[in-house]
Amino acid sequence: MDFIHSTAEALRTTFSPSKSGETATELRATLGEGMCVCIVGNAPNELSRAVATKCSEALGSEAIFVTAGQDSAHSFADWCTSEVFHLIPTWDSTGFRGTDLAMGTDLQDCCNILGTLGDVFVVFPGAEPDVLKKASDRSRAILPLLNAEPSV
Repeated sequence: MDFIHSTAEALRTTFSPSKSGETATELRATLGEGMCVCIVGNAPNELSRAVATKCSEALGSEAIFVTAGQDSAHSFADWCTSEVFHLIPTWDSTGFRGTDLAMGTDLQDCCNILGTLGDVFVVFPGAEPDVLKKASDRSRAILPLLNAEPSV
């Protein structure tokens, strides 16, 4: 766990938040191999829990999970058995299980970084349109879970 905290600290001091594309590329290299699954939007706890459980079962350590630090990220992080990272502005912290990556100058900057970072986007209601636009522009997989009910 010390490695993760050291890495997060190095990331905070290394990357320039104003260059979201470059920041995402460097961050992606630092996070390592594996599919980068970004969790965006807000979901009820039950749905967030169900998605975290299924993602963990299906992908396990083959994936890196990154949230936008939204409220439902707390539930997702609690139930995901893989490592979870939370991309947030430099002045913020989540207090959630996982590692905060305080990289952006503000929410918009974080959205730009996140949209450029992921390979797959799990989208709950309330997702920032800019994240989805960036992901779509990069032809990334977007899995919308709008108005979904969990079947756990």
